[in-house]
Amino acid sequence: MRNRLPRFSYAEACSVEDALALLNEVGPGAKPLAGGTDLLVAMRMKGAKPDTLINLKTIPGLDSIEARADGLHIGALTTMQAVAECPEVARGYTCLAQAAGVVGSWQVRNRATIGGNLCNGAPSAETAPPLLVLGAHAVVAEPGGARRTVDLERFFHGPGVTECSAGKLLLEIVVPKPADDMRTIYIKHSPRKAMDIAVVGVAAGLAMQEGGRVREARLALGAVAPTPVRAREAEAYLAGRVLTPESAREAGKLAARSARPISDVRASAEYRLEMIEVLVARALMALAAPERGGQQCAG
Repeated sequence: MRNRLPRFSYAEACSVEDALALLNEVGPGAKPLAGGTDLLVAMRMKGAKPDTLINLKTIPGLDSIEARADGLHIGALTTMQAVAECPEVARGYTCLAQAAGVVGSWQVRNRATIGGNLCNGAPSAETAPPLLVLGAHAVVAEPGGARRTVDLERFFHGPGVTECSAGKLLLEIVVPKPADDMRTIYIKHSPRKAMDIAVVGVAAGLAMQEGGRVREARLALGAVAPTPVRAREAEAYLAGRVLTPESAREAGKLAARSARPISDVRASAEYRLEMIEVLVARALMALAAPERGGQQCAG
């Protein structure tokens, strides 16, 4: 017998202010509804029982991608498919386009939103590691009308808990334009190449100097700690160093030290640590190859 949704009330917000008022009037029993690809599954299969769902997709102006002087502005209601297919994202923010393009199935990507992917607070959120590598910020609306910009590294508080977990709304993600010599990539490891969530996700950014030395390296990991994390020890190790297969492997070992994986039905903690080493080295060497840097498809 098919699982049924529990009973709930439903409201449509016509503005950000309206949504905030509804969220704070109902209290902890209210849940924002964007694409619903996580929330409705949780309600049907995992016992989630919100009192009220507040539809955010009726709010205009939160589903655009716009290049401005300070970087790329991505509305929280922008779908994953729109992010994956946007030429501006693919050109300058490659790892983000790659990550958005491997979220679930085509049908899911046309419903799921980048805001929902982040606000769900899942350690395996596909777009989180690329956005950390790209130095993104979240613009959050608070009760009373205040707007606050939060570094994405401080946006995640723990599994299922984010800066927007208590009566706040994510409005947009601002992604600074990377340096011209910065190449990026996202690699996801999962049992299947499509539709499965990541067992390990690695985003990497690399800028090289003459002579094969690293000018700057950025590494972020998903699904291996309570929140997505930067691998700063590995980044510091790579700076100024000639990138070789050996140094890439050492960076992978150092990146694994930033992780705190758990064992679950998808993989053991030991396996996740091993895959961090493999995927970090693979990502770095792919970026260092001139003909392939930043263009390798995630998988």
